[in-house]
Amino acid sequence: MVDQVLVPFEGEGAGVEDMTWGQIGFWQGMVDTGQSATMGGVTAVPPGITVDVIADGLRFSIGRHQALRTRLRFDPDGGRPQQVCSTSGEVPLEIVDVDEDEDPAEVAQAVLVRYEEQNFDYENEWPVRTAAIRSDGRVTHMVAVYLHLAVDATAMDVLIADVLARHPETGAAAGPVTATQPLEQARQQRKPGARRTCDSSLKH
Repeated sequence: MVDQVLVPFEGEGAGVEDMTWGQIGFWQGMVDTGQSATMGGVTAVPPGITVDVIADGLRFSIGRHQALRTRLRFDPDGGRPQQVCSTSGEVPLEIVDVDEDEDPAEVAQAVLVRYEEQNFDYENEWPVRTAAIRSDGRVTHMVAVYLHLAVDATAMDVLIADVLARHPETGAAAGPVTATQPLEQARQQRKPGARRTCDSSLKH
């Protein structure tokens, strides 16, 4: 049985900007293949991890990182999409209850495949899909898949480190986000100096 809860989130920074150069590369690849590029996986969770704990971690990560609060806006004339970052919203968390005769690990893997094979709704869906796999009332696995426009391998390491570094009692972040966020990165890349560097690299 599959159920769903909506996890509300809030974060700083909102606006509309052009795509960053990295996003353009990922987007062009997805246009060429017709398939959403994703990354993620299945994690077996230790005893004591509940749906509420997973929801809290999801809320924390999305609120903290602009990329996870960013969707696309499409040009009706067919131009390149723009990135749209929101300060708040709700992201679905699936709860998948495993039957007695099912293996939770196999169910989790099936959910992962479903998440990876179904294209994202770039305009209306947040770039993260998460599920809690539950057996006999206990969460055994977590599935998380991220759209590659929002997360690469380095960003994945940052997300994991962020959650692990939270204060064990208050849940507060260990420190401020120091990386350049996507909106600001797009603004910087539009500056003449950055454009000249890009054009020179392309010529080379």
